[in-house]
Amino acid sequence: MKSLAFVLTALALGACTSTPAVPEELNSAPENSGEETAQTNESEANSRDAQVAPAVTPEERWIPEPAISKEEFDRKYRDQHTQQGMPLPEKIEIDCKWEMLRADVAFTAFEIRREDYLAEAAVMRASEAIDLERRDAVERGTNRDREFVAHLYVRRANYKTGYWQAKNYPYPSEIFDNIVEDFRLAAEIDPFNPEPSWHLGQIYLAVNEYSLAVREFEAFLADSPDEVDAWVLLAEAYIGLQEPTHMRRAERLLQDALAYKSNDPDVIRKLAKSKEFLEKFQEALSLYTKLVFLGEFDDSERCKAYVDRANCRLHMWDHGANAELGFALEDARKAIDLDDANYGATYVLAMLFVALGREGEAMPYFDKTIELNPDHYMARVNRGLRLYQAFGKYAPAFDDLDHAWRTMKPGARDDVLEVNLAELEQRLGRTRGEQGSIR
Repeated sequence: MKSLAFVLTALALGACTSTPAVPEELNSAPENSGEETAQTNESEANSRDAQVAPAVTPEERWIPEPAISKEEFDRKYRDQHTQQGMPLPEKIEIDCKWEMLRADVAFTAFEIRREDYLAEAAVMRASEAIDLERRDAVERGTNRDREFVAHLYVRRANYKTGYWQAKNYPYPSEIFDNIVEDFRLAAEIDPFNPEPSWHLGQIYLAVNEYSLAVREFEAFLADSPDEVDAWVLLAEAYIGLQEPTHMRRAERLLQDALAYKSNDPDVIRKLAKSKEFLEKFQEALSLYTKLVFLGEFDDSERCKAYVDRANCRLHMWDHGANAELGFALEDARKAIDLDDANYGATYVLAMLFVALGREGEAMPYFDKTIELNPDHYMARVNRGLRLYQAFGKYAPAFDDLDHAWRTMKPGARDDVLEVNLAELEQRLGRTRGEQGSIR
């Protein structure tokens, strides 16, 4: 059933660009007690979707339709069943597939035009498809096709994910919770389908929820152990945890992945990061050097490779190794020459000047970093410390440290920040959390 729908979608989109879609509600056969929970969750999900996707009509705004007519779609769908020796489908089944096609087309238009109502229309059309599928099962008195219904929920969640990413919604947020619940419903309906875990792992990774991402990618790989891309994503989640045991697991996964993706810059960079964390500095430097000379890189990517190598040398110096900071300075300057809007490059150059005791030369690069990324809290902390300790500029130092304190998660605030901020509070009679002027 699913494969036919994919074929017809490709045919019907015609000149349109095909993109993934995301549907809505769910139901299940009453014989299974687990399905009662899914029905309750589905009802709640549908109620929220009415708020997330307010009603829009073709009379109010333009919403595209498939290039193929409904009659032609019906005929092709029946013909394919006949050709494959399958029973002819009921009309309501065809109507369900048609609504999913309409949802695909609406979301394709959203990806091109970035107009909110088109994503809302895609979710609504997908919801209609699921409602049709549910009524079909009820009218025929049959259990629902678990694989297909789960697939519908995954598609709706993918629509919502695309919308959430395109609109840059915050995390956590109601729409993010909606996305997670759709994937969860899909997993409840078809527990043997690894696809929800694959998508959940990626969205958790996108919001730095590394433990949750690990859980989902490990679940996915338990079913699909040979998926190299999943090895890489699981390794990224392990790296995010910043813990030696997980970092060693990341290193092993990435080493295995490199056998299949020997020139993949993403795999090389992640493997270098894992080795750098484990203080295998020379191995990490070799990998960063491979990135610098990788032929298919554009200037922006090569800039990142120079930044990574400079950071690695700075990390080596911080651990008492022979870091050759002169070479690191050269890498940082090359990075800025390639992309002067890369705040990673300006920040590492500032920190290299600090390491060399040339704090006056560091300050313009801290300034540039904060100009490019006002919430770069480490640049704020390090500029603030220089302003306070080296130059005696207490008020702007307090502004920087206070801004960093407000920006950082509580667990990331170290003793250096707390002690210096407390001293400045006492000296200036100010309190952290006030909205002072930001230098």
